[in-house]
Amino acid sequence: MKKYYSLSAALILTAVLGTGSASADSVRAVVSLDVNSGGTTPLKVEKEVGFTPKDKTITVEVSGYLCTMGSSTQGSVPQGCNYSIDITGAAPKVVAREASGACMNVKPSCVAK
Repeated sequence: MKKYYSLSAALILTAVLGTGSASADSVRAVVSLDVNSGGTTPLKVEKEVGFTPKDKTITVEVSGYLCTMGSSTQGSVPQGCNYSIDITGAAPKVVAREASGACMNVKPSCVAK
């Protein structure tokens, strides 16, 4: 059983951190739910993906919404443009985690499709 957990942790870290090549930007999805089946159980799931953007915007489609954010292709962004998208029962909310002025040339937002 320990080997399973160690392997799973290694696979998750490899998926999140990449295979050694540098990624400029990232988007993390954070899903928070209350599962109620005779009692309430909170459920929080987070997954992050790093990538090197090719366009001036990053777009994510989630739960009938289109979320748009600025990418690091717009200027000097040493730390990249890094965002979280919080998904709850309401509309998704984009939060800039690390985003310099160049990232903010496009205001992060989500609109219904």
